[in-house]
Amino acid sequence: MSSRARLDIDATREKLQTLGCGYAAERLDALLSQAVGQETPPHRFLEELLDVELSGRETRRIATSLKMSGLPLGQTL
Repeated sequence: MSSRARLDIDATREKLQTLGCGYAAERLDALLSQAVGQETPPHRFLEELLDVELSGRETRRIATSLKMSGLPLGQTL
């Protein structure tokens, strides 16, 4: 990968961070490599990137909800 392409990816990552898409920014390199290797269409790549972001946010939301609920963790019925 050329340094120019690397800089473009870094700029994209920074823009994702600015938009509050930290999960997508973290996985950008891996998803791009996978998309290039599998010749994924651009709309499919974008969908996968958004899925990563939504999944990360949902996981964080659930963890925060559990923490704020005051329920004891690790106990089963």
